[in-house]
Amino acid sequence: MSNFLKFIIFIFILTSIGCSTTSENKKDDVKKQIFTVISNYRDSFKSKSLSDMEKTVDKDLLVIEGVHTNRGWNDFRDNHIGPEMNEWKSFEVISTKLLKAEISDDYGIVSEESLYSIQSNKGSTELKALETFVLKKEPNWKISTIHFSGKAVNNNKNSKSK
Repeated sequence: MSNFLKFIIFIFILTSIGCSTTSENKKDDVKKQIFTVISNYRDSFKSKSLSDMEKTVDKDLLVIEGVHTNRGWNDFRDNHIGPEMNEWKSFEVISTKLLKAEISDDYGIVSEESLYSIQSNKGSTELKALETFVLKKEPNWKISTIHFSGKAVNNNKNSKSK
């Protein structure tokens, strides 16, 4: 094999390694951006901030919870999450566990299992949830669809003394 051919093969291998590393770095960066949006979404629950939540979701957001749906951010804000937040004293994320993530350059699908603690005038509740987030990039990452299924696993109602 000639030295020139060896040189061409060597350059090809170096270029391939460089492209692979760049591709992996880009994928890691996209993954980080997506998980930051989901984290900011959850933080808006803790701070009870609808304006912060709005920054994380698409205006055409679709929310599916059980058999109920909200179509659009305004519907979700006004008829679902806004009224719920008004009843909370506090909301804490106890844990999250990634079940699956599929990520491309302009879409991400993330499924997680979560445990939340909610304090309200009615008492405290721990809520176990399965959530799937669909995110799209236009131009920034936004949550476009949320599928939520939750169940109270510890519900302590305030008792009234007589």
